[in-house]
Amino acid sequence: MKKGFFYIVFCLNVSLLFAQSERFNIIKTQQLFKNDSISFLYNKHTTSAPFFYRNPKDTGKTKLNLSLSPLLALEPSYSLNTEKSFFFNWNIGVQAKLETNKGWSGEVNYVRNFFDYSGFYAQHIEQTNDVYGYGYSDTTSGATTYISGFIAYQPNKTFTFEAGMGNHFIGEGYRSLLLADNAYPYPYFKISTQFWKIKYDNIYSNWWDIRFSNGDAANFLDKYSTTHYLSYNPLKWLNVGFFETIVFSGYDGDYYRGFDLNYINPVIFYRPVEYSQGSADNALMGLTLKAILKQKHVFYAQFLIDEFLLAEVRKGQGWWANKYAVQFGVKSRDLFGIKHLNSLFEMNIVRPFTYSYFERNPGTSALLNYAHYGMPMAHPAGANVMEQIARFSYRKEKWLFELNFNYLTTGLDTGNVNLGQNIFKSYDSRTKDYGNSFLQGERTTTLHSKLKVNYLLVKGAGWYAFALVHNYRLQNSMSAFNQTFFSLGVKTFVRNRYDDY
Repeated sequence: MKKGFFYIVFCLNVSLLFAQSERFNIIKTQQLFKNDSISFLYNKHTTSAPFFYRNPKDTGKTKLNLSLSPLLALEPSYSLNTEKSFFFNWNIGVQAKLETNKGWSGEVNYVRNFFDYSGFYAQHIEQTNDVYGYGYSDTTSGATTYISGFIAYQPNKTFTFEAGMGNHFIGEGYRSLLLADNAYPYPYFKISTQFWKIKYDNIYSNWWDIRFSNGDAANFLDKYSTTHYLSYNPLKWLNVGFFETIVFSGYDGDYYRGFDLNYINPVIFYRPVEYSQGSADNALMGLTLKAILKQKHVFYAQFLIDEFLLAEVRKGQGWWANKYAVQFGVKSRDLFGIKHLNSLFEMNIVRPFTYSYFERNPGTSALLNYAHYGMPMAHPAGANVMEQIARFSYRKEKWLFELNFNYLTTGLDTGNVNLGQNIFKSYDSRTKDYGNSFLQGERTTTLHSKLKVNYLLVKGAGWYAFALVHNYRLQNSMSAFNQTFFSLGVKTFVRNRYDDY
């Protein structure tokens, strides 16, 4: 190795930086104080997060940049109409980021999360053992550890290779019906290929069924997923995407096979592979569309097929296995000519039993539903749900104002009867093959209304203060519930917390 060939410039910046966003979406809270407009530009592919940008130009000398950032969130809250009025959530951690001009980059986030919840927040934890993506808990107060990170190599403009512990999201909307970031991070390996008008992603992941673990990682049941997503721009204002994924067990009978090598092939369709293997693995397919109007409005749609027979649809007899999900939405920027005034309107429809699967050996092999760590990997409410979303944001210098509404109608399962809402129930436990209908079960309406005001305390540093009012209303034939939260706090670390379903 010639002297000077690897001349290293080590730059250590210890600063209070805002944590690297895992998604790009102008409506998401993560994009605080950023004028991100990538979704509205022509010839851009549908979001498949996280992203990586090309590293600095190679000058022949190796440059290595390292930054360390403290991560902190303090969130005291007061609740009306609950037995426990005051609760306090906070977390503390550190983020390390590395980048070189030789195509390498990396990031590690370590956060210790201390939580104390009441009301519907507590109900979520009791039902799922998931603390909104921060880890496992069987109590409504305590502490969890959150770890995520990646190492990526981008040898040229065509390929990016990435391995890590994290989440992914495919789509342009607030929700994704294909692959969402609801759950705790998971191990993965990702290959991204981009050329001409095409971007192609391969994601190989290890998910966990935690239902029988009592929080002990040694008792997590392994399952795996392999995902293909092909994004194509036929016109500068039009994008079409093709999605397929398969979820499979690490076990074949009593034999532990680990990751099935048949699903490593990065260019093959999984349905033929599944059939050729005589496999009971769970395969899903989908389509995405995006149209851009004058770089001010984005119209988007998703269509997912779990199982579907056109002949059964034509019969109109309510066959249980016509399992699919549909999304339509539009998001706009600079509404009425007002800069940084943005909006999103979205409709999500998920048929009964979608994302669910049959269970072979409860407690010894993972349930191959479309879920990880107690949370669905698409819509967080599971299935048999219809949702309307309206979101508005306005940014002015150091201020960001957000007004959000989520209205859901869900057909809940009643008692031990499986009517297709809970995707953690084996679909073999359904009560009937025919006579099923959308939103069957206990018809339940839920409305989340949020008003949030954010203020950037230190420009370029990421410290921001916020005030939040969150009203939650639930109603069905058995009960009615109305809860209002008031929160004040300071944050430098933001993770998508889906508490609005």
